[in-house]
Amino acid sequence: LATGTWSRVAQPSGLLSRDSQQMCQNDDGVYLLGGSSDTGKMNDVWLLRPGEEVFARVSENVERPFARSGHNAVTIGNKMLVLFGRDNSTFFNDVWAMNMDTNRWASITINSAVSPTPRYGAAAVANGELIIVHGGYTSTSAGGSYSNELWVFDSVRGEWSEMIQYGSIPSARAFHQMGLLMSEGDNRFLLIGGRTDAAKATNDAFVFNQEEQRWSKPTLEGGPASAV
Repeated sequence: LATGTWSRVAQPSGLLSRDSQQMCQNDDGVYLLGGSSDTGKMNDVWLLRPGEEVFARVSENVERPFARSGHNAVTIGNKMLVLFGRDNSTFFNDVWAMNMDTNRWASITINSAVSPTPRYGAAAVANGELIIVHGGYTSTSAGGSYSNELWVFDSVRGEWSEMIQYGSIPSARAFHQMGLLMSEGDNRFLLIGGRTDAAKATNDAFVFNQEEQRWSKPTLEGGPASAV
């Protein structure tokens, strides 16, 4: 980052070409999970440690999430939590956690009466013990549809709740990104981009104040073109 220079990371033979994977990080390094390759969906986990230039396969227990793509992955403490995604025919709304000290997976029991419908291509960000999830492409009895729902998962209680939204609410979308505005220190996060229907990508941006449950639109200068 200091020099703005890219360098190529070596790929071991087992690390197949893929898209729609997820990456997250902790002090150990950067973790890569799943995705879609020419041979199908995957649920493998790889780790790139600081100072190394090659990914190493993480050895996991037999119980693990189903192979998937378009999922979400965040880190909370020493755990990587994985939510949603899809395989070739099924959309998921399950939650899994991998202990990054032991590399052991466990399925998280949902203790709330409500939970989001299965989906993929949602955006997610962790804030303390909470995971905030927006949108995605959902599976319904009538087929698929884009969503602008905003859900919060309490990773300690195992409970979902849907947030009421106010202000300049983003349109329904999938394949977008969210990130915490860490410098603000006031539970705000940024949402940007995505696809609002099968033919339209967007480059609009929104800021959500979690305490007020209110969206606002920042004034943008320049920025990326509309793309996914």
